[in-house]
Amino acid sequence: MVNGVADWKVLLIGGASSAGKTTLAYAVAAANGAEVLSLDPLRDGRLEEELAAPATWMRSPDEIVALIVAADEAFAASLAEQVEAARGDAKARDRR
Repeated sequence: MVNGVADWKVLLIGGASSAGKTTLAYAVAAANGAEVLSLDPLRDGRLEEELAAPATWMRSPDEIVALIVAADEAFAASLAEQVEAARGDAKARDRR
């Protein structure tokens, strides 16, 4: 903290399902005047489903890696869009 203001730019909160990550994120954000960017809406579950399918593991290692990389690239693109939107929202509020 610097003069009562958090001196961090990004705080990542991770943990198990139903551990209270979202509740904690909103409490920390409210206490520090920060934004919450949830990644939950960005996950579509397809990778988890595909990795859970036994047939997936019959593929070659290269095919499995390609599957994971493709999912990661799609997630990164969605995340970038969400970050830009959140930044735009924060800038708009600052101008008011």
